[in-house]
Amino acid sequence: AAAPAQTMTMSRAGRMYAKADDASATVRQLGPGMALYPTGQRAGVWVEVKDEVGNQGWVPQTALENAK
Repeated sequence: AAAPAQTMTMSRAGRMYAKADDASATVRQLGPGMALYPTGQRAGVWVEVKDEVGNQGWVPQTALENAK
């Protein structure tokens, strides 16, 4: 079985984007402390993540921190 993904949380309010570009469509708004699960894909400073209800998109690494 695959190991579970590292849980990350939003360090501040932000957005999940459809592409690794803040000019792309917003998938959803994200609040501080929201849990996100990295898929393992990266593009520069961007990390692809999934949320608890299945939304998938891109968030800048600077908005994420390891879950406590």
